[in-house]
Amino acid sequence: MTSPAISCLVADPEEQVRNSIELSVASAAAALGLEVVTTAVDDGRAALQALRSRAPSLVVAEVLLDTVNGLQLLRHCRDSVDTCGARWIFVTSLTDDTDRYWATLNDCDEYLSKPVSGVPLSTVLKKHLECISRGEERTARREERSR
Repeated sequence: MTSPAISCLVADPEEQVRNSIELSVASAAAALGLEVVTTAVDDGRAALQALRSRAPSLVVAEVLLDTVNGLQLLRHCRDSVDTCGARWIFVTSLTDDTDRYWATLNDCDEYLSKPVSGVPLSTVLKKHLECISRGEERTARREERSR
């Protein structure tokens, strides 16, 4: 029996970056023999609509999105029963340790600074796609810290 396709949301304002991430997701999935259905959007409002219409298992997003930024999307995702288990990877222009801290505090799974070469992104994507395909639940770091 074939496992169902993994749903992935890619949110980045730059078309070239979105296309590159989509190719990286497809390549990582193909290397693992997995099927991934990707939705790509260019701003926070569209990302929020995509989160609401089809709960993704994986989100790859820029923090700097128009209308609703990536951190707001992440908080929305973590606060929703339908999307709280999604694995979340930021691929962002923000490189400061403070930005990384806020992403981690809001329960981001990975934080990569642009420009990201294919190898680190591919490795991170494969790791999370494998976990999703095995049905492994992600560890909610925010809940752990509040105990």
